[in-house]
Amino acid sequence: MPKHGDTNSQEGTPATNQEIYDLTKSLSEKLKANKMNTEIVIAEAAQIDYLYENVNKENRDNQIEYFFGKTKTNVSKFSNVKNVILGHSYFTTWPVERQVLSRKLIASEIKRNPGLKYWQSEYCILENPGENEIPGGSGGGRDLGMQTALFVARLIHNDIAVANAASWQWWTSITRVDYKDGLIYLDDGKSNGGTDPNYVRNDGEFHDSKLLWALGNYSLFVRPGMQRVDVPNQNELDATNDVMLTAYKDAQNKKLIVVAVNCGKSAQKYKFDLSKGTLKNNEFTPYITSDTSNLKRANTQKIDNLEIPAKSVVTFVGELQY
Repeated sequence: MPKHGDTNSQEGTPATNQEIYDLTKSLSEKLKANKMNTEIVIAEAAQIDYLYENVNKENRDNQIEYFFGKTKTNVSKFSNVKNVILGHSYFTTWPVERQVLSRKLIASEIKRNPGLKYWQSEYCILENPGENEIPGGSGGGRDLGMQTALFVARLIHNDIAVANAASWQWWTSITRVDYKDGLIYLDDGKSNGGTDPNYVRNDGEFHDSKLLWALGNYSLFVRPGMQRVDVPNQNELDATNDVMLTAYKDAQNKKLIVVAVNCGKSAQKYKFDLSKGTLKNNEFTPYITSDTSNLKRANTQKIDNLEIPAKSVVTFVGELQY
């Protein structure tokens, strides 16, 4: 559970790498003995630099090398252990230069271990990036607006496109507190939240956030089993304040999905250079999340003239032809 505050701290276990290794080994042996197919994933680092570099001298860092490198503590030799490493995106999102660089570093370290994948397994806003980025300048204060949604959408993009995360999770879906940690907010219709055990027990209201819908631009359309495909000629750092694009191929349902995040103040045009006949009618159907739209379906657009409104997240869905 994240700890709300100004310091880089978070509730969690202080287990050392050796303790994680010992527990993983013991649990794997028990699962195997009981012929269970339950999978084990590790290590849920609260900050991703603990995965790829030496941060301190407490044997809690450099976890990719420790658990999946050419070491005696490589856990992939155990049955039931999934070949993935997990981390949280807390405290590495701001400034944007650090967000991009740290994700380049984790991607580079993952590549050194063939077959290993990275999952971003928890995030909500704990940093204090300032008023120009999110209302209130920090994670404090309930917020339903698009500015916060774009802040998170940019992170989702960089975790996927730069860090090559194969999975991405938000901290919690429903909240009642006065903090930017939920997708849907509950209250009694009179206040922003509370901690009384009887709070909204019998009646109340719910409020959907733009973050819910922006996350839906990914989660509704980008499904397990899809393959991410390269979008060429993107400068990772320049794109963070402009248009960021990721693309995904759904071979089973014959679809091409493109998610665009436009953090800029102006609408942008984009031309996809696809081979003739790749998409049916050379068209995409856009689904737009913005100040005035919640995943709203819009008119189809030609692949050589896609429009991405200012301060929006747009998912383009095209039908593949073989």
